[in-house]
Amino acid sequence: MRGTAAEQREKQAQDILEWFDQEVLVDRAGDRQWITAKAIQPGDRITVTAGERIPVDGWIVEGNALIDERSLTGEMSPIVCSEGQAVYASTQVMTGKLIVVAQYSGINTRIGKVVDLILSAPVHDTELGVQQAEFVRNAIVPTILFGGAMFALTGNFGAAVSPFQFDFGSGIPISVHTTLLSALTYAARHGIYIRSARTLETLSQIDAIVFDNSELIDRLEIETTIATLQQQGITLYWTSQTDAHSFGIPPDQTCHSDHAFKLVSGLQHHGKTVAVVGSAGSEQANVSIAFDNPSSTADVILMHEDLQGVIEAIAIAKRAMQVVYENTAVIVLPNLLIQIGGGMILGVNPVINVLTNNSSALIAEFVHGARPLFDHRTPTPVKARSSQRASRQTKRSIHCTSSL
Repeated sequence: MRGTAAEQREKQAQDILEWFDQEVLVDRAGDRQWITAKAIQPGDRITVTAGERIPVDGWIVEGNALIDERSLTGEMSPIVCSEGQAVYASTQVMTGKLIVVAQYSGINTRIGKVVDLILSAPVHDTELGVQQAEFVRNAIVPTILFGGAMFALTGNFGAAVSPFQFDFGSGIPISVHTTLLSALTYAARHGIYIRSARTLETLSQIDAIVFDNSELIDRLEIETTIATLQQQGITLYWTSQTDAHSFGIPPDQTCHSDHAFKLVSGLQHHGKTVAVVGSAGSEQANVSIAFDNPSSTADVILMHEDLQGVIEAIAIAKRAMQVVYENTAVIVLPNLLIQIGGGMILGVNPVINVLTNNSSALIAEFVHGARPLFDHRTPTPVKARSSQRASRQTKRSIHCTSSL
């Protein structure tokens, strides 16, 4: 089952990569030409009609259409989009006709980031995984000694073999990896690119955020974001005392951008897990967050200029880690109950023990871990459909419509 699920994910990813190699007719500065979808550049215009898939992330400059986004977001209900709104690669036009100005193409699109995560599967670098592996290594010799002692004391094979049937070495890490990959791809499908499971894990622990004022612009909903983060107990810092005062951030939580590195270091010295939004001090941060630049090396990239993405990235991370701990409990508790209570004390047949540890792993990975991870307890990531949230990069490179 694990192998089949992995093969299906990889096949879907390869299909997308092959689709990026297909040629598309584009209008580049008035010159119409056929080029591959992955070679489309920002500012190119593409006409998409009913039945065709949109090859880029971009903005509608003409027309309106009913769009099916199941391939990207999983949403079953089609969405009506019109001039000035954002559309995304791999989604399909059901009715209508659109002229789209490209913003991102190929691997830099939202679906491209999903493909990158599926193929690279960066889910093996978490601190939780390190601790679990260390626990398993340290448990080998005690398990052997314990099993031998049980046999010497009871003479019961079922009791002696029970310690060897704990499923802590395989069931837990595999179910954890499945959950974390689901979280990473979910975030990427909704415009939040989180580079690895280690970043996801760290995001869930953030208790201080430094905002680089030079990276923040109007329509970013700063006030709402600040209030929400403060309600969550996260301490906020600003690199501009003037702007910070207008947002209710006290002077002792501000600094000049040149001193951001020292600020981050000082916070970490006091045990804080620090995120930096922008570039000032980002190289020292536990998590660096950048806006609207898929080629950035930041740990988290918000593929839309909306500060709400910070809230949503943290919410996704916390929900993912919650499911990870729930999966761990689903595996550990039945194993402890059956292996210790049933196997060691009552001498239950080892077959029952085997059925227990395999069933618990099955439930954790394919039942509990496969259900929607992000429900009403997690904010739905921003769509960034409004023309008011077109990126600065798009504004600089595209002058074909006043709505941009």
